[in-house]
Amino acid sequence: MSNKEPITPPEGKVDGKILVALSGGADSVYLFLHLLNEGTAVEAVHCNFRLRGEESDRDEEFCKRLCERKGVKLHLAHFDTKEYAKLHKISIELAARQLRYKYFEQLRQDIGAQFIAVAHHKDDQAETIIHNIVRGTGIKGLCGMRKQNGNIIRPLLDITRVQIEEQLAAWGETFVTDSTNLEDDATRNKIRHNIIPLLKEINPKAVENIARMAQHLTETAEIEDSFYKTLEARFEKGELQATDYTEGFLNFLLSPKGFNGSQIQNILKALHCPETKMFLSKDFVVDICRKQLYISPRIEDTFVEKITPSGNLMRRPKVGDRFKPKHFKGTKLLSDYLNEKKLTPAQKRQVVVVENQQGEIIDVII
Repeated sequence: MSNKEPITPPEGKVDGKILVALSGGADSVYLFLHLLNEGTAVEAVHCNFRLRGEESDRDEEFCKRLCERKGVKLHLAHFDTKEYAKLHKISIELAARQLRYKYFEQLRQDIGAQFIAVAHHKDDQAETIIHNIVRGTGIKGLCGMRKQNGNIIRPLLDITRVQIEEQLAAWGETFVTDSTNLEDDATRNKIRHNIIPLLKEINPKAVENIARMAQHLTETAEIEDSFYKTLEARFEKGELQATDYTEGFLNFLLSPKGFNGSQIQNILKALHCPETKMFLSKDFVVDICRKQLYISPRIEDTFVEKITPSGNLMRRPKVGDRFKPKHFKGTKLLSDYLNEKKLTPAQKRQVVVVENQQGEIIDVII
């Protein structure tokens, strides 16, 4: 190990079994060996995504030999990643991520492990933060990866790639290299091979400083999160005005419901306009009506117009519909009547009117 950069070991020994994600690369090999040296009970898991031909098989064989040498049980998974990506219409990178983490969690439960340990380190943290900045992010994106996220732990976030390779050399341990990590075809690889080295030219401590910034911002993010939860409680009570909404709060409120950044920006603009607008995610609907925001589940409208036995037509309301409410002289716009009833946009979409053979609305079913 270099005397200039003493390695900081992963925090504390974890009681209970740990499932280690073992790719065969330097980072995962170091994590695997470190946990063993700490006396942690571990089992390993290796995923073969069948994307690199003989190289993928080489990595699998390396992991087998390492686990056999250390007397550790190895779980193997083989995925048809390209077919999965094609079926779900997602990128190969996202497909591999979904496949491995779904398998990791199921395996964790099956073997009774407390956590799944993955080998992201300080350089990965810097790359992730830069990637988030490029895509557009808030405070949470600037915080990068957390050391623990549910059942996933990342014990190496305080350790650099250089420190990892120096320690492996000191131990006399080898590792395999994924050739795709050497290419510049993926955004993360471009950051790793071009941006990070340039930042280190400007300041050799660039990676460490980015990681330190992430740690500082974590506290700020917790304060922001607490404030947004207070706003969310007020939103649920119907207490917020258009001026209470910010892009950050809307992101907190709507991102978990599948709305993207562009939609959120447009929703914020719509809140300050008099027009009624609707925005859709896969599972939710956001309605902007009179500068108020409403969220409801996205429900397919299966209603079909029909004629009753008495010859009346049951249908959904139309723009300009008028009817005569009880004890009211003359007619009233149906839209005004529904507003007086204080119905939400989602409730209005479920309204049915009954129209007689003369085209007059004789009943409104709410």
